Amino acid sequence: MIRQLLVFPAQIVQKQLLQDVSIAEKRLADTNVLNVDLRDLIKMADVIITLKVMPESLETDLDELQTQIKQKIEAFEGEVGKVEIQPVAFGLKSLNIFFVRDESKGSVDNLEAEVEAMENVASVEVTDVRRAIG
Repeated sequence: MIRQLLVFPAQIVQKQLLQDVSIAEKRLADTNVLNVDLRDLIKMADVIITLKVMPESLETDLDELQTQIKQKIEAFEGEVGKVEIQPVAFGLKSLNIFFVRDESKGSVDNLEAEVEAMENVASVEVTDVRRAIG
C-alpha cells in the first residue's frame, strides 16, 4: 500500500516534468526563430572607402579609367560617391575614388587586386576606410 502511494506521486511528477520540458523546448524554438528574424533586420554599418589609383603613364585617359573602375566597384556592390583627380608630380595625376559599401560584405582586397590588374593601372591603394554615420 505504501509503495503504491509513493509510485503514484512519482508518476505525476514525471509527467509534469515532461510537460515542462516540452514547453521549454517550444519556447526555445520560438526564440531561435525570433533571433533569425532579427538578424535579417539588423543591418551592419556602411563604410566609406577611398581608393587611390595611380595610372601607368601621363598618356593614360583618366576619364576612361575612371569609368572602368566605377563599373568594377558597382559589380562589387559598392556605390561611387565622388572621384577626385589629384596632381602627384611632373604632370602625373592620381584618381581618388570614394565609394560606399555595406560593411557586412567584407574586405575590399579582391576589388583592389582586380583594379590593379587592369590595363593602364600602375598601383592601387586603399587609403581610407571609415564607418558612415547616419
